Amino acid sequence: MANFKSDPLFELIKSLTQTEKRHFRLFVKRSGNTDDVKFIKLFDAMEGMKTYDDKKILKRVSSIKKSQFSNQKAHLYKQILASLRHYHIGQNIDIQLRENMDHAKVLYNKGFYQQALKMLGKTKVVAQDTKHFTIALEVMEFEKLIESEYITRSIENRADELTKEVNITALKVTSAHQLSNLSLNLYSLFLKNGYARTAKEFDEVKTHFEQNLPKVELSQLSFYEKLYYHQAHVWFSKIT
Repeated sequence: MANFKSDPLFELIKSLTQTEKRHFRLFVKRSGNTDDVKFIKLFDAMEGMKTYDDKKILKRVSSIKKSQFSNQKAHLYKQILASLRHYHIGQNIDIQLRENMDHAKVLYNKGFYQQALKMLGKTKVVAQDTKHFTIALEVMEFEKLIESEYITRSIENRADELTKEVNITALKVTSAHQLSNLSLNLYSLFLKNGYARTAKEFDEVKTHFEQNLPKVELSQLSFYEKLYYHQAHVWFSKIT
């Protein structure tokens, strides 16, 4: 019997725009693959179907054995995500920052420590300017790793500076976690109990909200902090 169940890979393929599909094909070719690669044939077969049917797919792509189907699907899924990451990198600063960190890691592994530190320094500045403090903290931890190995012999000048940067940034990250936890807890409280129906319930929610709301300066919040701050107030207003 044909299998018409929902499939994550099929749904992902069907969500692609024509431009994203074209970019995927170019991405694969640029990676050194050829048109007769099995996962490309699998992509073509699934892209041309209206509903997911694994038996029809295997008939259309005879080069893929049933025992290989699961692995080929997993490989295609990863390739599509890699293509989408590459395609949308210009629109997502956090993806760019993490790519820079990957490049710094490659330089570090190759022994180019000063080049790695230089790239990390630039990445950190952008991360801080765009208020991606979690990524900035990851960058600093990488900087600390390189410096602590005494490879660059600059630790005596950098130790206090890095420590101060890490402490300041860690506080910002902690603030974001506190706000997200508060928002999530209020949402959970709403799902469990619904609206506050008595003065006692109102006071309990209000006390919980006020005790867990960190003191923050709105103008200094990152995008995610502002989002969590807003969500927390939204759920508080809904419950009360």
